[in-house]
Amino acid sequence: MTPEIQSTQYFDPGYIEALKQNAKIANLTPIDFVVKKMLKNSLKAINEHRDKDSFDWIYPLSKDFSTIDRSIKANTLTFTYASHESKGVRPHMEDVHFIAEKKEGLLVGLFDGHGGSEVANFASNYVKAHFFATLEECEGNVYTAFNLLLKGLDQKVKENQTWNKMGTTSLICFIDNKTHVIYTATLGDSEANIYRTENLAAKSIPLSCIRDWSCKKEKARAKDTKGKIVDKNLNPYKVYPKAIVYEYNRLCINVSRAIGDKEVNGDREIAISCKPKVTMHQIKPNDLIILACDGLKDYVSESEILHTVEGDPKKVAENLVKKALIYKSQDNISLVVIKIT
Repeated sequence: MTPEIQSTQYFDPGYIEALKQNAKIANLTPIDFVVKKMLKNSLKAINEHRDKDSFDWIYPLSKDFSTIDRSIKANTLTFTYASHESKGVRPHMEDVHFIAEKKEGLLVGLFDGHGGSEVANFASNYVKAHFFATLEECEGNVYTAFNLLLKGLDQKVKENQTWNKMGTTSLICFIDNKTHVIYTATLGDSEANIYRTENLAAKSIPLSCIRDWSCKKEKARAKDTKGKIVDKNLNPYKVYPKAIVYEYNRLCINVSRAIGDKEVNGDREIAISCKPKVTMHQIKPNDLIILACDGLKDYVSESEILHTVEGDPKKVAENLVKKALIYKSQDNISLVVIKIT
């Protein structure tokens, strides 16, 4: 039986108080404290992609992100968006997404389910139903809203015993219409990018910190559990992150942050985290934003995507799914494309 999407959202005063105390120790306001964390993650997302891939496609950014202007803008953004998906070679579609536009801005979610589509479906409905109320409760603090929202979602999913072997990644973007800032919360291996064209050259700005068992800190967290990390890579000179899995209860998972997965997570529930990596970036008119699951990102290179971002969002989305199928993607393929004007 599917839990109802309750009218009241999850809220943890203890989390808010701890955040305030940490901000006080750092001699910062709570907002400035989380902004600093998000900007640090933004730089981390860029550097992590730069380390594992060619940096030719990455938009040149200063390491000093403190110049982001969070003041209220006079003009309102216009969003044109489209989505496209294919179950590919898989027997079932387990990806789910939503797009919700309100006066506050645009909220987009992409969820890549595993073990079934039920948790991804529930997560999509839950985030869509509760995000704006949670944001209001957090007095506009997007970082805190994302963390509380996903913690509440994870708890709700784990209350349903029929979902014990299921889970989902989570990728959520909120574009603030007042400040023209995009906030991105990532759990797992789906990714968001800004594609920006200047001087006739398109470049990419990674918005997601991918977390899997190839990351040292994620592996360290798993050491304190009853499960184990199994590296199935056959080539010692090239690490394929998806070949590194966490195993417990005869189940395994290749992402280290997700929603659900109660049975594989074990009794102590600390191996697989529901704490998102949150980034923030200023957006500009004519930016194109793409949210995509690993069924696209694992098969279509960033260079290929950059050659496909011209045109209206519907065509861009359709063409990218076609490319993933041509390159023989072995997974469901889903993406959302947003044009900013």
